[in-house]
Amino acid sequence: MLGNAATADDLGLDFGGGLYQREVDYLVRHEWARTAEDVLWRRTKCGLRMDEAGRRGVADYVADYVADYFARMRSGKSENTESTPQPYRVSARSRRSTTKHLKA
Repeated sequence: MLGNAATADDLGLDFGGGLYQREVDYLVRHEWARTAEDVLWRRTKCGLRMDEAGRRGVADYVADYVADYFARMRSGKSENTESTPQPYRVSARSRRSTTKHLKA
């Protein structure tokens, strides 16, 4: 899941509660997480240590990531097959929304 990450910065966005972008990406790609609830309560318990703003940030990020992920699958652009996949590149809209929630 962490691949070649050597520092916390290599894990992408820090949503709080010990949850980072790379873990969310992994959960969507490999554990069938499709909603923030899947990530925060079913596959992890990070929602227990996260404030409401952090949970909203995760919800926005997961919604954008899942939509993009399935759009790529439908278009025939297969998922990265490297043994260490790169984190999802956050869209400008999602980054603004997530950053706004995390700062609140």
